[in-house]
Amino acid sequence: MLLSAGGNDFFAVFPKMLKKNGTASNIKEWLGPNYKTELEVLSQYYIALLTEVIDKHPDLKIIIHGYDYIMPRPDGKWIGKPMVDIGINNHEEQKQLIKFVMDEFNSFLQKIALIPTLRNNVTYLDLRGTVPQDRRFWHDEIHPNDTGFEMVAKKFKDTITSLIS
Repeated sequence: MLLSAGGNDFFAVFPKMLKKNGTASNIKEWLGPNYKTELEVLSQYYIALLTEVIDKHPDLKIIIHGYDYIMPRPDGKWIGKPMVDIGINNHEEQKQLIKFVMDEFNSFLQKIALIPTLRNNVTYLDLRGTVPQDRRFWHDEIHPNDTGFEMVAKKFKDTITSLIS
């Protein structure tokens, strides 16, 4: 089973997670307190869903995955424009903030895959660094294009192959 969840939901509320007056020296200052809350809520949803599925299908192998580092664009409705709106105009600062957020998102998924009651069934797939940080591989700021998704699909194929062999 492949569980792909949370990315769009998380970034739909991303603008509400941001706060003004952060600094480049402490990138976390751009994130409000509801940022951690959103991650914790998402984590609880994952744990509840995985627990229920495993209880009903104890031999089922499940792949959960994080997301690659997405590409903020100044006009991007999900991440770029909201960051510009609060004063994060420097593209390098935007990328640093996105890297931090994506690393945190992936970290919570890695931890879920290690929970003793889940770890025999759940495999975490890390997709960071899969799609080049080049607009030629991205449909928009959070979704790869067909070529980018081919790179992602190869990692899924390799992980599935390793689980069934």
